[in-house]
Amino acid sequence: FKTPWDTLDHISLAPQSEHRWNTKKSTQVEYGYLVLDGEVELSAGPHRWPVTGPAVLRTLDPNHSLVNTGSRTAKLLALQVAMVEGSESASSVQHTQVDTIDPERLQWRPAIHGGAGRIATRHIWGPGDFASTWTFLDQAILAPGSSVGYHYHDGMEESFIIVGGTG
Repeated sequence: FKTPWDTLDHISLAPQSEHRWNTKKSTQVEYGYLVLDGEVELSAGPHRWPVTGPAVLRTLDPNHSLVNTGSRTAKLLALQVAMVEGSESASSVQHTQVDTIDPERLQWRPAIHGGAGRIATRHIWGPGDFASTWTFLDQAILAPGSSVGYHYHDGMEESFIIVGGTG
């Protein structure tokens, strides 16, 4: 199994500037953003979603845009996951989703997969929320001295993006 990642980029978006992807791709992709810091507005079709980071966004609209509506540079991670040919899942998922990254929404529990200490987690989006093979988007905080134990996912890759702290 291999996730068909097309792009994973860091974007610094100056105040009042706009980000658009080159939409002349031969394959359809699912677009995702992790807004690390700043204020942006996602436009997809006639709809607008103002967002203050930290937040996550995903859309299927190849003509969407992001505009920095704030007074300082916005920092984002931007990704594209290619759609699997013949997939009909795009018709069954929400076209665009927006959610916050909020530590208050996490549930604390003992560390997972044999790890030490405690971890706070939540599923932001699950398999039914994606049109590509992207499967989960989770938020987690490891308590100081905690760890996630070694484990294996059959038929799925797992990536971690660390946005604060050291390890």
